[in-house]
Amino acid sequence: MLYVVHPNQWRAEFLDAEYSDGSAPIDTSAFVEGEDGIWQPGSFVSLYHLRNDPWHFDDAPWWNLPPELLGRNVEYCSGAEAVSDLLSQDFASISGAQYWSGTTARPGTAFIKLAKHKYQHFVAAILNQAEFRFRCDSYPAIKAHDFIVSEIVEIVEECRNRIIGDTVAHSGVYTSGEWQWSGGASPVDVDADHVEVARTAASELGLDSAVIDTGRLADGRVVVVEANPPWSSGFYDAPAEVVREATLRSQGFSARRYLFEPDQAAANGLRQHPWIVPAT
Repeated sequence: MLYVVHPNQWRAEFLDAEYSDGSAPIDTSAFVEGEDGIWQPGSFVSLYHLRNDPWHFDDAPWWNLPPELLGRNVEYCSGAEAVSDLLSQDFASISGAQYWSGTTARPGTAFIKLAKHKYQHFVAAILNQAEFRFRCDSYPAIKAHDFIVSEIVEIVEECRNRIIGDTVAHSGVYTSGEWQWSGGASPVDVDADHVEVARTAASELGLDSAVIDTGRLADGRVVVVEANPPWSSGFYDAPAEVVREATLRSQGFSARRYLFEPDQAAANGLRQHPWIVPAT
């Protein structure tokens, strides 16, 4: 049985899964690997980890990939001070370059996002040191999180690739030039180099299941934009059966090569959650 924990119930209907509103944890004690699993946001996966639940979820540390697959400088930073120090070194200050958002880069800027969590309080963006500090000061709890800092490059096309075993089970372009996916099948053909880069990245990470986003740069190279665990990745135009199988393979009782763990800030913030500290 696959469960879906999300405010939007259509996700469960699409995957022919059991719906949960997240008000209580799902009992994983009778789960069978490869047959049972949960698709849910990372905050809920963090709660299972903090509950010491024996059911584990994969991580996908794409920032550890070789430079030739990333095509740019990428740094993992623990805490806002590490990011600020990196920006003070004029990290990724390619003036005039563009990222996928179409925002023109300025000297001293980099593309910054939270490494493991998604919050409305810190949306991924191109920022310089002063702008980054202002965002953190506006919501101080953000400062203790882990961040990814990327050199800015111009990406002209992006493709989502779902890995199952040693196969790229589905690939679909979701941005190309001015076009962005908004539903239905992608009308843009997938070039073979997207598939090959995704397959190589999955092999480098040693993951049995992953969702790897690849991007074509303005100079023609295809690189890894990022990777995510299937248990929380958006569907885009992937068939339900592919999403289901990838999700089921990304979790289990057995030891995971890369176990998803919340960063310290998220862990501290969730310790008083009712799943962890039941009401008395």
